Amino acid sequence: MVFPNELDTPLELCHKRVEIFDKCTISFEFKTGKILVNYHPHSGWLSFPAIDDRHRLTDRFKGKRYMKELKFDGRMVPRITFGCGCIQNIGDEIKALNGTNVLLVCDTALSVLGITDKIKTIIEKNGITTVVFDNTEPEPSLETADECAKAGRIGQCDFVVGVGGGSSMDTAKAAAVLLTNEGSARDYQGQNLVKNPGVTTVMVPTTAGTGSEVTGVAVLINREKKLKLGINTPYVIPFLSLLDPELTVTLPPQITASTGMDALTHAVESYISKNSTPLSEIFSLKAVECTAKHLKTAVENPNDLEARSQMLFGSCLAGLAILNGGVCAAHAMSYPMSVFHGIPHGVGCGILLPRVVEQNKEHAGEKIVKLWETVSEEKSASKEQAADRFIDFLNDLVISTGLNDLLKNYKITAKEIENLSEKTMVLSGVIANNPAPFTIEDAKTILEKVC
Repeated sequence: MVFPNELDTPLELCHKRVEIFDKCTISFEFKTGKILVNYHPHSGWLSFPAIDDRHRLTDRFKGKRYMKELKFDGRMVPRITFGCGCIQNIGDEIKALNGTNVLLVCDTALSVLGITDKIKTIIEKNGITTVVFDNTEPEPSLETADECAKAGRIGQCDFVVGVGGGSSMDTAKAAAVLLTNEGSARDYQGQNLVKNPGVTTVMVPTTAGTGSEVTGVAVLINREKKLKLGINTPYVIPFLSLLDPELTVTLPPQITASTGMDALTHAVESYISKNSTPLSEIFSLKAVECTAKHLKTAVENPNDLEARSQMLFGSCLAGLAILNGGVCAAHAMSYPMSVFHGIPHGVGCGILLPRVVEQNKEHAGEKIVKLWETVSEEKSASKEQAADRFIDFLNDLVISTGLNDLLKNYKITAKEIENLSEKTMVLSGVIANNPAPFTIEDAKTILEKVC
């Protein structure tokens, strides 16, 4: 993995290249010296040993406080390939990974656009059999994941490729572990309930939003319980992510805006979250820069490959950030909005994000200053001023991309806000990650303002 030049991070990372060697050791070089990090390719975990006083945070990070010991765990994907046209290599990649019967998971829209047939043809040129499952829906259910896995079993598939947005990729990731574990997807919603690794997976995003191509969760709706929950396990972290910006240019403006705000929400929430780490914060800030500065251009000019590339890169980085730092209250509120009202996840997140940042002003003030400085050239005079300007920036972005108008179509009533507030608090793990204490009254207040 190559980090972009001159990253402005708390760790003052100055040696930009990180190598994964045969011995599964990663070398990070800082201005003050090197540290070695153990990499576990099967689980995707990074183990950082303790380091001495030479490796400390800079004066400008958290005031004058120094960190005598840097020690945390992190997760990464084994491989990411990024670049226009890289989809042409997917057949070679599958063959190199010993795939023979591929379950290709996508949605009907991609089939209509011809993207499914294009990828299927590339794969089959390598003598690989392909079974297509294109029945994924927006906000996929447990039943869809089970149906997908059933198609894979019938086709005796030993490899899964997910193509599309988060819905298709999450369905593909769930199916991959269901092919090697008994039962239904409903048996594995929760934390680390999957016993066996799934079949090898390759993810190909065609949206710049969820970052599912690099995360350790497959999010599915339980229709019976009316809950949107994840299969959370390192076993769903994809082995390879192929990011080809050219595959995103056909994305309509509304979906570009919705998925793009999802990515920005990932970036912001992972940065301010209680579980953030120096590693996740590097990903978060760069993701904020990429998405915040290029989303409007991608919406207004879909064929702008520079904007599309920056959005896809930012979405991926935001995915790595939430893989390590998690998300906060905007996601907790957005999930039930999708379940009960069919509101697209990115629309909910994007509209809620400014309010959640506002709710966290006192508890994440220094970080919000950094967020404002990341999207603006201006250095603010105070934390309060920076927070207000960043919130204004987010609100302007929501309005300029048209998301504000989309939510008005759903006409959520006061009684429904009560229900959404209650369901928000069910996601206690996400709520606990919010920097400021977050109550059902906070949820109700925010929802009343945006709905």
